[in-house]
Amino acid sequence: MFQSRFALLVVALVCSLAVMAGDKKPVKQRIYMFGFAASFTDSVACQTTVQQLDSAWLDEHKFLMDRALYSLQLQYHMEHVQQVKNPVCTVFFGRSAKRVQRLWNKMQRRYQKEEGLSYRILPEDGFKFVVEEWTDPYETQQTQ
Repeated sequence: MFQSRFALLVVALVCSLAVMAGDKKPVKQRIYMFGFAASFTDSVACQTTVQQLDSAWLDEHKFLMDRALYSLQLQYHMEHVQQVKNPVCTVFFGRSAKRVQRLWNKMQRRYQKEEGLSYRILPEDGFKFVVEEWTDPYETQQTQ
């Protein structure tokens, strides 16, 4: 009887520690990123330059928080400034400038030689990512 209660207590303690360990807050870090947009209706592909963001939010697995919002920044620019119809946008990021630059070069080589595709590089003075400010949704609910 005592052993089963002790075992149950140990299991409960381990579970509570696991839950607390998984509840880590995101941290601000410097990252390097670039965006890629393609419109299949216009046969257009655009790639931003590699940009440094000094205070991007990364989760405990070093993955960029709110990635979709960065893609939406590029999508808005493509639709409203570049006048590209239905662009599909994505972002690539990393903590190492060298690795991100290698990926950027690989993407450029791949899409530059595609025939029938209008490939453009968006200069940093034409488009720049804005750091998204992350807020904890659970803290927002508690304060209301």
